[in-house]
Amino acid sequence: DANANGTRDLVIGAPDDDADCNATEDAVNAGRAFWFSGGSSLDNIADLTLNGGTEPGAQAGTAVQ
Repeated sequence: DANANGTRDLVIGAPDDDADCNATEDAVNAGRAFWFSGGSSLDNIADLTLNGGTEPGAQAGTAVQ
């Protein structure tokens, strides 16, 4: 419950995502993590997206808890 609203949140890691917002596989694997705020229902739009930047192989989102 990262935002202290009394409900569990969901974090999804995508370490092999290129973090470049396109569908082309560039093999950069900078990674991303998507945070969904808990509530009465979840939608399919992340409340926060963390990008691994432009460093090849950074694989942000590899470990999420």
